[in-house]
Amino acid sequence: MLDRLLDATVALSFGRPGYQRRRKQWADPELRDHVVTGRRVVVTGASSGLGEALARALAARGARVVMVGRSEARTEAARARVAEAVGAEAALETMICDVGELDQIDRLAEQLRASGPVDTVVHNAGALLHELTRTSAGHEVTLAVHVLGPLRLTARLESTLQASDDARVIWVTSGGMYLQPLERAVLLRPDAPGAPAYDGVKAYARAKRAQVVLNRLLAERLGPAGVLVAAMHPGWADTPGVQRALPAFRRMTRAILRDADEGADSALWLAAAPRREIEAGRLYLDRVARQDALFPGTATSADEAAALWRDLCALAEVDWPVPGASAALAGWTARGGRTAP
Repeated sequence: MLDRLLDATVALSFGRPGYQRRRKQWADPELRDHVVTGRRVVVTGASSGLGEALARALAARGARVVMVGRSEARTEAARARVAEAVGAEAALETMICDVGELDQIDRLAEQLRASGPVDTVVHNAGALLHELTRTSAGHEVTLAVHVLGPLRLTARLESTLQASDDARVIWVTSGGMYLQPLERAVLLRPDAPGAPAYDGVKAYARAKRAQVVLNRLLAERLGPAGVLVAAMHPGWADTPGVQRALPAFRRMTRAILRDADEGADSALWLAAAPRREIEAGRLYLDRVARQDALFPGTATSADEAAALWRDLCALAEVDWPVPGASAALAGWTARGGRTAP
């Protein structure tokens, strides 16, 4: 009950006070008893912020970390910082990919398959732009980076993940999605006739909500083959992305923002915790499953979820049918945010 009251304040829940209060309840805050030693974990958007913090935490616990970034110089600099922090035992690789460019996703997947097993993929790369921008293939960048690229990468690595004895796919989403309904038509065609003027913050929130919808359906798609799929949001964390894209928000909330390590904690937990502690397809904050929607009008229906799946698979050129008549869709209304987790 207290946690729900804290959630209702939003700021106290998503900010550092929420993290600090919940951390006191964890039996193993430092995850000393949770093992990732030897697992090969791919982290996109690893050149700064949450991605770099997660890479450092995983490497410190013995994981083999593939740090993926768009800029070679920034990604190599982040690798050097992680290596310095963790020490000589850090097992680190870097790979360069703009995850919004689908041809680069194919090259990344080929590189990953050729260079070893893949046990976990963390979809962390992000972009928040204030002007409508398109990729070389014509996709709106926010949609491409947060949704199309991750979906295609997961599909291209499907058989590789299935070969792991503990495969996981983790979405790093955002609490900002709580304020925005999916609005599928605008998400897919933000400049269509009659569409509202482009708003980068809303486009970001829609893409993050799309991630949460995909999270449930992807868990249904990959779960039978042994791949655990889950999502988390970091709360309000002080990252370079927030500093660049949301300076006014940062000025107002700076006193209660989490640091990058605190923001990345739930992603680390999802990568390291025993599978029995994680419910597939759920959204987590501070290691606890949360509702997908908090406000009226923002939940996504089963029909809309199925339509989104079809549309996104078509855009990402992924040949996956909708997990129709499935537990994921049958329980959508009850589990999609209208009832408590």
